[in-house]
Amino acid sequence: MKIKNCPRCDRIFVPQPGRNFCAECMKEEEQHFEAVREYLRDYPGASMMETANATGLDVDTILRYIKDGRIESSSFTGTVLTCERCGGAVSGGRLCADCQSEMMREFQQAANSLKPASQTPGTTVKGKDRMYSAELKDRLK
Repeated sequence: MKIKNCPRCDRIFVPQPGRNFCAECMKEEEQHFEAVREYLRDYPGASMMETANATGLDVDTILRYIKDGRIESSSFTGTVLTCERCGGAVSGGRLCADCQSEMMREFQQAANSLKPASQTPGTTVKGKDRMYSAELKDRLK
């Protein structure tokens, strides 16, 4: 079991996918996020600085919510984020839609190049000690 220290409070915790903080800090993080979300619901189109001042959070935390895809930058007036790959505008996350599509194609090509040549898409390699329903059906004819 891998354990690490929480980057916020230095408590020891077991990391889980999508959780970078201990349970206590995660609760606090969710409360901060809810505060931002509630503020934006009450004051749509507020600037990022207004939101940060009203919620008591720093702008970097709000930017992290946008980059994580939890909030769209279009929720804030005057906020423009750029794609980390091409520099184009994005409303949320780290990559624009074009770069996401291109990277998915590249990943798919890389995954296909790693598949054995004898295995075609849609087929599975069967073990010799197992019987499958299609084979059973053929044997009964």
